[in-house]
Amino acid sequence: MICTMREAKTDMSDKKRVSRSMHWLRRFCKTAVNWVSKLFDQIVYNKRASLAVSVMAAVAICISVNFEDLSAMFVNGSQTTLNVSGIPVEVRIDEEQYKVEGLPNTADLTVTGTPADIQVFRSQQSNVTVTANLTSFGPGRNEVPLTVSGVPDSLSVTVNPESCSINIIQKQTRTFDIKPELLLGSGQKASDFQTPVLDQTKVRITASPNELNAIRTVKALVDASGQSGDFTVSAVIAAYNANGDKITVTMQPQTVTATVKAAQKEENPNG
Repeated sequence: MICTMREAKTDMSDKKRVSRSMHWLRRFCKTAVNWVSKLFDQIVYNKRASLAVSVMAAVAICISVNFEDLSAMFVNGSQTTLNVSGIPVEVRIDEEQYKVEGLPNTADLTVTGTPADIQVFRSQQSNVTVTANLTSFGPGRNEVPLTVSGVPDSLSVTVNPESCSINIIQKQTRTFDIKPELLLGSGQKASDFQTPVLDQTKVRITASPNELNAIRTVKALVDASGQSGDFTVSAVIAAYNANGDKITVTMQPQTVTATVKAAQKEENPNG
């Protein structure tokens, strides 16, 4: 009986605590709603408050719209790098007297500067040249620098490779015999023509010693395509190695005049 009375008192105490909590929560919500409602009325119906909110909203919109412009303005003062590859290397040397081995055909550039200067450089990139000036170097092995021109002074540039180990070879000149070779067209036979006659049978070839030693034959290429009778044509001279590959060398002369006669047809004694 005593336990039952204690349990009843405990239940009554719990219910009172819950009731007080619910009452406090209702009062808090009502106060919060009233405060928000009054604040909204003050903003809407108060000119100064309304103006302040409008200004803040406008600033927020401007910042969001012009974010890229603002970013570019702040980044503009920083440094950025542009890599340019495949710039042809120009050689300054007397190519009639010397041959150069070991020089790369192209070089790569690394250009550093502000984004604005880099953008200007992009539009003028075709003016950039990389040069190997060999006019002060003699035959043999040499270490030569590569220089860059056409880059604005506001930019810094490095070239890769910065220098090259090359071999400058003194060219030599030899005289070779020229052999005519008839180039036939569709439906033609070698027997349709006599052997071409050249106005010159010797050619002077200037090249490196290795290239001269590799020459096995020099031909005058006589184009007979479309011809049916006697004809005269300018024939281009070409040098070939043992594999039949053409060798690029300096020749004097570069062409000769070839005279070709049609083959005489045998008469039919029974005709």
